[in-house]
Amino acid sequence: MLASELGPADPRQALFDAACDQIKAKFPRTVEHEGRTWWVRVSLGGPYGLAIVMLFASPDEANLQHAFVVQLGEEFGHAPPGCGVAR
Repeated sequence: MLASELGPADPRQALFDAACDQIKAKFPRTVEHEGRTWWVRVSLGGPYGLAIVMLFASPDEANLQHAFVVQLGEEFGHAPPGCGVAR
């Protein structure tokens, strides 16, 4: 089922929203690399498991310094039995 198919009256919507809130809370706002701090913004979605990782030079910077489109081939989190993923 697509999340867009859920409606406010669907009891699964609150569960989906809670899961998404936890996922969003785990993304770092900054990353340290080679002695420098970068501010990170991530956009998940689109077809084929695409993520866009955007890096900014400072928290006040509106101009994007680097952006990468990544096709995620990995899955994270719970690995149910039989899914073919190491636990």
